[in-house]
Amino acid sequence: GRSSGWWFRRAMDGLRDRAEVVLMEQVGERQLPVASAILLGDRSLMGDDVRDAFAESGAMHLLAISGLHVGIFAAMFWFGCRLFGVSDRTTATVVIAAVVSYACLTGGRPSVRASN
Repeated sequence: GRSSGWWFRRAMDGLRDRAEVVLMEQVGERQLPVASAILLGDRSLMGDDVRDAFAESGAMHLLAISGLHVGIFAAMFWFGCRLFGVSDRTTATVVIAAVVSYACLTGGRPSVRASN
């Protein structure tokens, strides 16, 4: 029902907030807006000047989480499982869970958005 969807959204929002804290600890406040855009798909922290600079330089695509990026993410999990001798079925489960979790973490937005 409605309450279970609301709970899930709150959990994902909390996870995204925690991911931003970890990013800030790792990259610093100055780089946080770009790191958040690249890794979490959240361009809301970027100022108009930074966003315009990426757009004018033709590098805006670097801020989009594309299928290629998700494929590389999935391949890392697949390779890690294979490296440790995990079964095919478990590997598939881990890769699918990782990709679905990442999609939820990033909000499941399309890679190209005019409004953000």
